[in-house]
Amino acid sequence: MCTYFAVYLILISFSHHPSAELYKKRMFELLLSAYSTISTQDSARFLGMNENDATNYVLQQGWVLDSASQMLTVKKQAVITEQKLDPSKLQRLTEYVFHLEH
Repeated sequence: MCTYFAVYLILISFSHHPSAELYKKRMFELLLSAYSTISTQDSARFLGMNENDATNYVLQQGWVLDSASQMLTVKKQAVITEQKLDPSKLQRLTEYVFHLEH
């Protein structure tokens, strides 16, 4: 495994470069999609943070910590999809159905 922490340290060494925050956000999104549970140690490695900071970060996102095992339960975020109705498509569908019926 590459050292994600080293990548993060390099990014923040450039006056808290904006890429460091983007990196952390992207890694968090990857953890969300890849894991249902993960150790605090592994989450820290992937997020490029120490264990305490990484644990606090994910707890703020709604994850749950089992203190005995030091395992985090990932809270999947609800996917909200908006269905946009295009009037021209609705019109074409209406015409198509009309032609099928007549």
